[in-house]
Amino acid sequence: MRDVFIPLELFFQQQLRIGNLPAWHPDVAWGFPAIAAAQIGFFYPPLLLGRLLPLWFYLPLILVLHFFALAWGTFLFLKKLSCTSQAAVLGSISLSLSAFLWQHLTHLNITLILAWLPWQLLVAHRLAEKPTRWQYLLGAVVTIALPFLAGQLQLPLIMAAFTTIYFFRQSRAHSHFFRNTACIWIIITLAVIAVSAVQLLPTLELLLHSSRGSGGAWDSGRANQHSFPLYHLPTLLFPRFFGTDSTYWGKRLEIEYGIFIGTIPLLLSLWAIWRFRPSHRFWVATATISFLLALGSASPFRLVGLEPSLWYFSAPARWLVLTTLSLSILAAFGYDYLRQHAASFRKFSARASWLLATVVAVANIAIYIAPHFLERLLNYVQSNIPSLLTGRPVNYYEEKVRQLLTSIQDTSVSLASPFTWLTLMMLLLTPWLVSSKRWYKLLIAAAALELILIAATSTPTISWRNILTPPQSLSVLPAAVQEKQARLLSRREGGDTGAYFTNPASRADTALRAQQRQLLLPLMHAQYQIAGIEWPASLDLQSHAHYRERLQDESGNINTPLAEYLNIGAVLVPPDLSQPESLSLYRETDAVKVYQIAARPRAEVVTVTGEPIADTQASYRETSASTAEIQIDTSQPSLLLIRNTWYPGWRATIDDKPEAVKPVSEIFQGVTIPSGRYVVKLNYQPTWLYVGLSVSLVASLLLGLGVVYARLFKPVSRA
Repeated sequence: MRDVFIPLELFFQQQLRIGNLPAWHPDVAWGFPAIAAAQIGFFYPPLLLGRLLPLWFYLPLILVLHFFALAWGTFLFLKKLSCTSQAAVLGSISLSLSAFLWQHLTHLNITLILAWLPWQLLVAHRLAEKPTRWQYLLGAVVTIALPFLAGQLQLPLIMAAFTTIYFFRQSRAHSHFFRNTACIWIIITLAVIAVSAVQLLPTLELLLHSSRGSGGAWDSGRANQHSFPLYHLPTLLFPRFFGTDSTYWGKRLEIEYGIFIGTIPLLLSLWAIWRFRPSHRFWVATATISFLLALGSASPFRLVGLEPSLWYFSAPARWLVLTTLSLSILAAFGYDYLRQHAASFRKFSARASWLLATVVAVANIAIYIAPHFLERLLNYVQSNIPSLLTGRPVNYYEEKVRQLLTSIQDTSVSLASPFTWLTLMMLLLTPWLVSSKRWYKLLIAAAALELILIAATSTPTISWRNILTPPQSLSVLPAAVQEKQARLLSRREGGDTGAYFTNPASRADTALRAQQRQLLLPLMHAQYQIAGIEWPASLDLQSHAHYRERLQDESGNINTPLAEYLNIGAVLVPPDLSQPESLSLYRETDAVKVYQIAARPRAEVVTVTGEPIADTQASYRETSASTAEIQIDTSQPSLLLIRNTWYPGWRATIDDKPEAVKPVSEIFQGVTIPSGRYVVKLNYQPTWLYVGLSVSLVASLLLGLGVVYARLFKPVSRA
């Protein structure tokens, strides 16, 4: 949130307040199409309205409202599924306070998108009952289109596909003709595309130029890197099995693997599955299939070549949204069966609690015995399976495993972890709660209390003062970087790959986050109008990726001639990292070292082969986020090299006469110029964004007229 979403939101807000369309961010990745990147949907209506208010006020407010919208929508949907009010409350609490949502809180757009899921299903359910009602047709378009405007296209696509399946299932249950329902849904789909075209079209254009496009290095291996690992299954019961923050020892990117819905809701959902009924079939199938898809690289679907959602997307673990939804719905079903089968559930929960208590006891014994066998195990691996060590010395793994074991002793199922006791207490209390006369209230209260305690005690937070106060390292940057005539590179230690378990030395904790803030990681430097060379999120440009790979070697040494050519004027390095070769120290603080590079100018007059021409002048000045002016003085026709990202939509004029902008060295902008003294003006005019905006405005206008029509001309029932 601090490093990516808030800097983007500040940029959007600042540009909106001065009347600019923030299609281009000049301070990120040599310039980047910020709206097209879909990290935050610029046109998402709640955010558009909220940007009129202070960021510290509207962003938390919008998040809270979306949490309530998710809970309320889930409640109404469960009521539509014939659940009692108490069961609907339990199901809505389970989903809206689930680990999937809380762990993805760092992904602002995912939190916003997920709030629309139950509303989509509710409208689809009603539309299947009455497919000719205008209100439901319009509701389907709105609830499916708005998540696409919020950004992050993978989750809206998953949700839209699932809503489509649910609609046809319900339509079949009401014996509607498939041809009629198919026509209705095609109309809805076309309307959704039209309403969300303002986001979809520019994003698709960016996709073609990104590392995920046809010419990129995107493959299933990279796409599967955020698959749900099977050894994370204990987090179904122990939400912090792998710890959190500085104690986290599970797979890298903990945020992707949230699956906990609460001990009591999980127990109820498993019991509902155990007492299988025909009405459960769809939700059991959804939970099973979505979980298998979330396994990604370990999914059985790969055996038959099926990898839906991996075309241009990563993170198969996002399919867990449907697993979480299905388990919450099954929990509501299970709650309603308690009235007739309380004795059966007491036996089920009692057996589960004693089974889990036994597992915890055995695990704790193993945890404290394991360190004594570590050295023997590693020596065995070195002697018999040396390939597992991947060329590293045994002492590296010995130290890493010892640190992991230390974390395990404080987390996982260790009795030293309060989360272990919380789960055990919930399981042991459940049979007693069901025996009470007020069990219907106590179960809901206990489930809510557990989820609130977990969310409140395990989510790291950062103050608004930390976010909005400029870091000290800004003041020690070279003048060229501060004046935006050269760009910044941050060099940091990434640790090992974290393919199975994190590297304890590079865990994200308070100290590391403070260091990262001083390093001005992308997009943080852009928040303070410092230009950089990286885009920190998905859909990076393929041309950028090529140059970044060549810029540093595996040891972190900088290719200085290339850095100079790429307009890099400074390198920020943590104090504990070695000095990059061929670079001289410029300044140093307690938190960061600054190395200066003699960067080539932001704009330069060169020959066709790229050699600088003597006795020429090119003075670069940004006039807005998407426009620039360059004063030229040259005695011969030549090429103006502008070290900003080449991307479709950039236009140039020479003394107000149009001139083509062409790519130079695959990455930068070039304009053929004549001799003389004049001004070259550059302007970003994103054709696909303008086309999408026109289509979306027309579609939204028609949608609004449809709402008015539906309200004014309601069908009159005849007696």
